[in-house]
Amino acid sequence: MKTMLTVLTTLGGRAATKTLCRGADGTVIKAPAAMCRLFDFRREPIEDISDLACVLEQLAADPCSFVIRGEPCPGIDLRRPVRRLKYADGDSPPTFRSSVHGERWICCDFDKVPRIAGVDPIHDPESALSTLTWLLPAEFHGVSFWGQFSSSAGLDGWRTMSAHLWFMLSDPVTDDDLNAWAANADIPIDRRLFNAVQPHYTAAPILDGIDDPIRRRCCLVEGAFDDVPLDFKPSGPTRTCAPAAQRAASKAMENVVVAR
Repeated sequence: MKTMLTVLTTLGGRAATKTLCRGADGTVIKAPAAMCRLFDFRREPIEDISDLACVLEQLAADPCSFVIRGEPCPGIDLRRPVRRLKYADGDSPPTFRSSVHGERWICCDFDKVPRIAGVDPIHDPESALSTLTWLLPAEFHGVSFWGQFSSSAGLDGWRTMSAHLWFMLSDPVTDDDLNAWAANADIPIDRRLFNAVQPHYTAAPILDGIDDPIRRRCCLVEGAFDDVPLDFKPSGPTRTCAPAAQRAASKAMENVVVAR
């Protein structure tokens, strides 16, 4: 069953990702993306995790593009640049709406999650990304995903980890259902992504005079399953970075297979 990924691209080559550079004191700082008003857009058909990983790998090298969950509103001229509007703005009509039937993918955005002791994002980024899945409900455990460290990852000396994990779902799910699921599950991800026009930033940061602090920023991690079942009801207490969860995450790393 195919699903769609909406990709927006800025006009004039404006960056849709952060820039990492050195501040006056020599530390690495980040400058925000300079978002523009109008975008070209396209719809990418996705059937499985391999398709999703292929598109996201291409977007990681494209500093002018990003993803949204929305689909074009009826009547929008697909041949012309559009604004990123869920609601009308003056004379400008809405351009994107939440998919009526939902989509079969989800991006889980983790921001500044305390790093589990013993996890090494520099030398073993794949395993480090995999530990974040244990903060999600059990349905996500052992499922293949595309992982990408965010632009801010590592800037605090790896006291915390920030990353985006992309999964395929067994069935289409709407934005409203994802919002309700995330609220009920009480998991440490950014629910703002479950909105028709919220940017899902996919490009690696622009490096201005510095080396990338991360050796491998993104990868496909293969699990025993290729999609998450539709039932999003959390099974038991939310996992945390408590010692028991640390041990479970460490044991799970023994069975992680990374697609090179």
